[in-house]
Amino acid sequence: MLVNTKAKVGVFSIALGAYLPQFPQLVPEFESQYEAFKKNNT
Repeated sequence: MLVNTKAKVGVFSIALGAYLPQFPQLVPEFESQYEAFKKNNT
């Protein structure tokens, strides 16, 4: 039997702070990817 419902999906962006000092170039990259995702999925 099929049920007609609307699904809700949540998305979040995280990074483990302990590793970020080792890869400082990743923070702006993560932020820009997340902004692009939000822009394309609103």
